[in-house]
Amino acid sequence: MRQRPAIRFLLIWAAANWIVFELVPTKLPHYILPVYPALVLLGALWATSSDDSGRWARIVAALQFALALIALAAAPILLPQKFGDGGAVLLIVGALIGAAVGLGALVFDLRGARVAAGLASM
Repeated sequence: MRQRPAIRFLLIWAAANWIVFELVPTKLPHYILPVYPALVLLGALWATSSDDSGRWARIVAALQFALALIALAAAPILLPQKFGDGGAVLLIVGALIGAAVGLGALVFDLRGARVAAGLASM
């Protein structure tokens, strides 16, 4: 898949920026903004590819998504109780709705409906 010119261009775009940012002594957060379009396009090409050569990468990506989903759903529920005066009902409802939609995206991805999974995760 790396032999395709579009993918090679995106890889060079991301790699060249990464090398330049590693050489610069000051690393401010907004310096990496020009890399995001290349990474998003590479991710979209990977997610919509029809070959099954990256099966383990898809499993690892699904596992990472599930762990992040658990952390992001638990944070609005647990952190206000630890650092505040308790959890608000709207925070808990929002966290549960977000977890349900994220779980739906994960199920779509595991079933192979990658476009539906991408739409649900957005």
